[in-house]
Amino acid sequence: MAYVAGLLGLRAVICLSQGVPGNKVRALSRLGAETVVHGRSYDEAMANACSLQAERGLTMIHPFDDPLVIAGQGTIGQELLEDLPAIDTVIAPLSGGRNDVWDRFHAEIGTAEHPGSRSVDGSRAGDGSKFTGR
Repeated sequence: MAYVAGLLGLRAVICLSQGVPGNKVRALSRLGAETVVHGRSYDEAMANACSLQAERGLTMIHPFDDPLVIAGQGTIGQELLEDLPAIDTVIAPLSGGRNDVWDRFHAEIGTAEHPGSRSVDGSRAGDGSKFTGR
């Protein structure tokens, strides 16, 4: 959101919990987004986002519970395979409601036509954490 908002000259307010790695918060800020870190959990950050939406008259774009977001995430694997048929590794930042989407994504990449392929959670890259692969 921050990247596209910047390209379009729009303001982006990204609400995050205190559990979000600092490198992710800094990256969003570098892209020009206003980052609002609030609460210890996703639910607390989302409640704050809803309050800010009402207070400031903002448009909410839910990070995962939105039909257009789901449709876009659901075709990522297919699009990668079409554009990069020899792909064998995907590093993707994960958070929010990623489980169903990530499982479908991995199923598309890890098909019989792509033996040995792997997907890697890169959401903590740069903060000293190890990557986790599937």
